Amino acid sequence: ERIDRETRFASDVSHELRTPLTAIRAAIDVLDRRVDDSARPVLDTLRRQTERFERLVLDLLEISRFNAGSTTLAAETVNPSDFVRDLLLRTGHANVPVVVDASAPARVQFDRRRIDRVLTNLLDNAEHYANGATRVVVAGTSDALVIDVDDAGPGIATAERELVFERFHRGDASRSTSAPGTGLGLAIAAEHCRLHGGRLPIADSPHGSARFRVEHPSD
Repeated sequence: ERIDRETRFASDVSHELRTPLTAIRAAIDVLDRRVDDSARPVLDTLRRQTERFERLVLDLLEISRFNAGSTTLAAETVNPSDFVRDLLLRTGHANVPVVVDASAPARVQFDRRRIDRVLTNLLDNAEHYANGATRVVVAGTSDALVIDVDDAGPGIATAERELVFERFHRGDASRSTSAPGTGLGLAIAAEHCRLHGGRLPIADSPHGSARFRVEHPSD
């Protein structure tokens, strides 16, 4: 009962915060058209922090739905190779090469929004904390679609690989940079994979950096 109450409380608070956040964003847009150059840095800081606050609220709402067991999948048939190429183009990562292995399935079923969120989080994390993604590999096994995201960072220590999926965990790389983040992105990404019956393990890429692998059942 206590856990249920806490889950409802987090969800209610997150919902309530969306209204004042919307008003703040609207006020910032008005000020943006009127502010002089001397106040511009202050307004830019306010905008960045408001955007980060908004991401946190949306992430908390997502976590609340996971906790309440109220999430549903809107699965559809997708060509995974085309999906990955389109996502890279839409999210500003068009320079990241895509390798499509002969083992990659031509069609799978998944919830586009959720897998989009997973891969976008991995690409953004690579950009902010690991010198960028170096490639995305689309492949398959006898029973799963596999999408690998390799980065150019120093890799993730074995002892840290489970911790990075804990809520609000921030590793050494995220603490040592000013990159935006809520500490919930990887936790949410792992939940999206789990909802599909898949996994999100971490390994070493062939070049010694980190490799995040999205494993999704192909049946």
